[in-house]
Amino acid sequence: MLNSINLNDKTYDEMMAEVLSRIPMYTNEWTNFNVSDPGITILQNLTAFNQLQQTYINEVNDSIRRKLLKLLHMEPAQNRPARVLLEARTERPLRLRSNMKFTVGDLKFETADNIRINPWKIIAIYSENNGFFRDLTYLVDRGIRAGTEVFGSEPGPGMALYLILDGKPDTEKEIILYAHAGHPEIRNKPDEYSDLHFAELSWQYYTAEGWLEAECKDGTFALISDGEIRLKLSEEPAVFSGAPTEGYALRCVVKKSAYDIPPCLRSITANLFEVYQQSTCSASFRFHGANRIVIDSELALSGCMFVYCREKKGGLYKAYKEYTGLQSNGRYYRKSFDEDGSVVIDFDPIAFGYGPGRGFGAVLVVCYTEETVLHRSLGQMFGYDDQVFDIEVEGHVIGEGFSILVETLDEKGEPEYFVSYPGETDPDKLCYEILSETKQIIVRHPGAGGSCRLYLCDCRTTEGAGGNVREKNSFEPSFAELPGVEFTNPTSGRGGANYETVEQLRSRFVSDLKSATAAVLVSDYEQLVKKTPGLCIHKVKAFYSEQSNTVKIAVKPYLPGKYPGLSPQYVSRIRAHIEPRRLITTGIEILNPTYIPIDVQVTVIVKGQFEGVKREIEKVVREELDFAGSDRSFGDTVKFNDVYRKIEGLPFVESVYNLALIPRTNRDFELIGNDIRLGESCLAIPGNISVEMHARYNGF
Repeated sequence: MLNSINLNDKTYDEMMAEVLSRIPMYTNEWTNFNVSDPGITILQNLTAFNQLQQTYINEVNDSIRRKLLKLLHMEPAQNRPARVLLEARTERPLRLRSNMKFTVGDLKFETADNIRINPWKIIAIYSENNGFFRDLTYLVDRGIRAGTEVFGSEPGPGMALYLILDGKPDTEKEIILYAHAGHPEIRNKPDEYSDLHFAELSWQYYTAEGWLEAECKDGTFALISDGEIRLKLSEEPAVFSGAPTEGYALRCVVKKSAYDIPPCLRSITANLFEVYQQSTCSASFRFHGANRIVIDSELALSGCMFVYCREKKGGLYKAYKEYTGLQSNGRYYRKSFDEDGSVVIDFDPIAFGYGPGRGFGAVLVVCYTEETVLHRSLGQMFGYDDQVFDIEVEGHVIGEGFSILVETLDEKGEPEYFVSYPGETDPDKLCYEILSETKQIIVRHPGAGGSCRLYLCDCRTTEGAGGNVREKNSFEPSFAELPGVEFTNPTSGRGGANYETVEQLRSRFVSDLKSATAAVLVSDYEQLVKKTPGLCIHKVKAFYSEQSNTVKIAVKPYLPGKYPGLSPQYVSRIRAHIEPRRLITTGIEILNPTYIPIDVQVTVIVKGQFEGVKREIEKVVREELDFAGSDRSFGDTVKFNDVYRKIEGLPFVESVYNLALIPRTNRDFELIGNDIRLGESCLAIPGNISVEMHARYNGF
């Protein structure tokens, strides 16, 4: 069923002919194949039942396939907007309303909240150790691709990274920084929920009372990977004059350090804000019951606004209309604009006789774009299951946050409203789903209510994965209030995803089956260890010890030093990653690499007198024997012929007169002819290389 195989590709007559042809294979006593024979009648019934069953299996639809995959914990990806961090290059304060739009090519991005931007930026960066400041201001330039060890090669407690600012940072909202790590290609991406900590850092800000600790959310795991750093300041910042450059200051202080590799940064950017790759077609705003409410959204300025009030607790919403000056009593509101451009709605229960009740959600305002308001009515619901409604909007509908407004009639025949969300399962309520592939709503159960009309309430669309734009784009604001302001993204867009079809979901299921999630084979152990979150793993070799029923795993990390071993933290992190995935009856043992130096003695006949010939021969031999730095694996064989041919292939070598490979140990290897087969956890490294050279005219 999951593979969509057509099981019903034979007719009844073809199936009966096949059954009859097989009878002699099982018995030679059955010779009457006429329809009057009771056995033939039974076969006819079974064949008919089999064909009917295969027909039903072929009729399994996508909904059933999704449910089957859900039983296997496979949920389809949903349409999800990409999130992008933007930097505003401006000399004056900015105020952005929610739903303000930016464009990059054909893509539209929006602010999700009201944003206030103060025009400050990083003007200097320093690394400080024991009062000595090292200038790292070039990290502000995102064109720099080489990384810098911000705490030096040996990070220790007390070292600090200073960010000097040309303006006062905010105290009423989060400050968002973004750091680009210098060597992310050798480190596995840390797990989002990991407790990985190679160091403990303290982010601080300078005030009139001195340095205070900021509330911090560090997405870089102490500067070892790309990520956001979110800071919240509780006191008023002050100017710091203790660094070579004066200004408001943030600093990052090392409190504890057990880094595997010193943290390395390529760039750091500050004073960022969020936008999402989405287009809001309609949005609802809820307020506490009050006589005056303020809507600070770009969408509200379109003028396509519908206001509803809940007049008593637990009741449904009643529609209110804008007062035009001619009406007397009734459900009306007055609309005006505040000084900052926000939309103001006033209710006057005394003058009009009606107004909102109390409590949150007593006032509901639904705003539409000029295009969407023409299609806000989805249609009449007639009360039968699986009724389908079209959503007439452009783009892929985002399921999260989607809602519809349901219009029913009260006992007096007057319309009243309530908001309904997808995914409801109570059969007494309106139960519906979004069909993302076709941009439709399907009502699974209409609930206890009868006929009603449906309207869009909250609806956003996105281009999904297309919104994961590369870094350093220019975002053009689609509003004229901010001339001369540049908006760019220091990092790429992330999180955008498209709805998965059944076939895509099935393919992912098959792919997941093939990937290692549990350690059964030695190759599974190798794959899992190589991907241990947050670690820098270079080489892995797993092998089984039947004597101890143990899987032994040799691991070489990317750590400082030419031939590194595993730190205790690496061993514990690898074990913690493998432990829940191993077979209960199988033990595991994490092994350090065993490096075996191979001494070389070689006599070479050269073609003439060349300068640097000896160094070239030594270089070639070292490269061939360096299993630690190359792609050679644990337990590989040092092949005599490979070394011989490398030397002989040099342009100035006439011939190799003598060659000897000598392991500098008496264990963990096996001699096979002139080759050296290393032990399972061993890597060859070059030892002492003795090169003797003779010219061919000296009798050789």
